[in-house]
Amino acid sequence: MANAPIDLPPVMAKINAAFTAKDPAYNRIRAGHRARLERLNKQMNALIQAHAQLPISQQTSLEAQWLINYTDDWDRAGATLDRFETSLSGGNQPFDQQSDGSWGAGCTEFYRKLEPTVDFLQSDAVLKPKPGHELTLLPLTFMQPLQDPRSVTSRLDSLRVSRIHQTGRNNRDEFGSMITSLAQLFFKSKLKRAFTLHPEAQFRVSDESFSNFRDYLWRMQSSETGYWGPTYDFDGEVIEVQDLSFTFHVVKYYNDGTRTDLPNTSKIVATTQTIETFFYPNGLKPPPPEFSDHNNYDLVTMFQQMWPIMSEDTRAKAAKEIEVLLDWCLTTSLQDDAFAPSPNMSTVNSYYYGVQFLLIAGFWPQQAPFWTNSAPIPLPAGTPAPVVLAKKLNDKFKADVNDNSDAAKKVMEILQAALGNPPAA
Repeated sequence: MANAPIDLPPVMAKINAAFTAKDPAYNRIRAGHRARLERLNKQMNALIQAHAQLPISQQTSLEAQWLINYTDDWDRAGATLDRFETSLSGGNQPFDQQSDGSWGAGCTEFYRKLEPTVDFLQSDAVLKPKPGHELTLLPLTFMQPLQDPRSVTSRLDSLRVSRIHQTGRNNRDEFGSMITSLAQLFFKSKLKRAFTLHPEAQFRVSDESFSNFRDYLWRMQSSETGYWGPTYDFDGEVIEVQDLSFTFHVVKYYNDGTRTDLPNTSKIVATTQTIETFFYPNGLKPPPPEFSDHNNYDLVTMFQQMWPIMSEDTRAKAAKEIEVLLDWCLTTSLQDDAFAPSPNMSTVNSYYYGVQFLLIAGFWPQQAPFWTNSAPIPLPAGTPAPVVLAKKLNDKFKADVNDNSDAAKKVMEILQAALGNPPAA
């Protein structure tokens, strides 16, 4: 990647123009499918609020969302919405491994099957099962091509550049998801442990797989921005986009707490300052122009991972950025005993990202700040003491929000630790 950082609106205008050049009815048809998806999502969320377990419906919803937002395959989008609607009338749904080895019963697309599978392989059910609940996994048959470095490179190369006018497909979501899943598979020690504990899964990460994927990422990193992201070919006009989500996941999973050879960290920090006012994922701000705890959590985690290999000058710039994000979280997002939700974010996830951001930033007492030696850390005037805020958030969350999801359990774990109550062994 060689061009300077670019904001989201001009890229989206070109993407929309490419889709409508291929199909003049694109916006009208997409609007109809989006409206139907929104109605079905409201129906699903009401059922979940009433304690229905609908993992298959949730997966099907996400696949429909991808088809509507990133393709013009309206027949497949309509069929997926039909499948989604039918799934909502069947009661509670199991979350079981499928015959192909995936945990993607609600998906048909490879990368959408891969996401939940990679997540489940890192769960306590796989790594730390309760006595008497040990799992025997089926072979990860659908993932076998990922053990061949040439197959991985070929798959990524096929997604790297989107030619929407020719194909009717924007590869950003699929490409970014593949990079995120592969970075976990090949870089995270947790997954290596899962494959060691479960040889019956018939998947292993070779040194060649690790080095091949690492070298691929280093080749596609922007020499201009230090970021990773998708590329678009708009009938000969090539634009390479810096993408916060791509970059966060590469940095987080490559470092994995042990590696210190990530390239171009000073450029990553400098670009982050440049794109502070850009719209996500090209920058930090979701519409309307504002921060979000989710994006801020991604960014502060990225800085934490890069901190050991930053220069002093780069650290100083990153620290100023973290102060800005802390100020926003504690004066704008924080609303007494809750966090302001971002668009399309559940209340549980609003707490999750707010509480997690404050943990990584060193606000809660159980984790020292990585970015400053000040005690206490610089905070806006009027900020409640950490223990006082933890109690307010904990009481509200426990009474009105907790749905016992993994995200909810993490919120409770962090807040309880802030109150001096470590989790049970």
